[in-house]
Amino acid sequence: MILIGFMGSGKTTVGIELAKILDKPFIDLDQQIVLENNMKIPDIFNKFGEAGFRQREYETLKNVIEKDAIISTGGGIITYPDSFDLLKNISKDIFYLEIPFEISFNRIKNDENRPLTKSKKSDLKKIFEHRIPLYKELSDYSINGSESVNEIIHNILMHKK
Repeated sequence: MILIGFMGSGKTTVGIELAKILDKPFIDLDQQIVLENNMKIPDIFNKFGEAGFRQREYETLKNVIEKDAIISTGGGIITYPDSFDLLKNISKDIFYLEIPFEISFNRIKNDENRPLTKSKKSDLKKIFEHRIPLYKELSDYSINGSESVNEIIHNILMHKK
């Protein structure tokens, strides 16, 4: 099972709880990238640029995608064609945690570990709006991410294959 969505949509929070309920390992792709590269995400962005980060993200995704686990992706994974194609062709359920921009912005605005939070709010909103159709195209299910964690998990489990 794979969770996708914009920054602050609750992928990690929901993924951790879902993994406990289903008794499966939880893999946060961003945390995995940090472990594999021994660098924080902002440092990877600063040293290698977004393209370098996205390549590392893709390589990490390839390493974990076949595992029987709950996988939480980074919000921008859908912008890298190789990652998008890999996710599109996997036989796992992909859940898009859909939230309004304002909720996302309020959750992430002070998080220094997210490189894009240094962007202006209007620029973030453009990125958010650009990504929505990509999330929708890739996902098997859209889940209202504005609800409580328990409600989100309940809705995911109703759709689980």
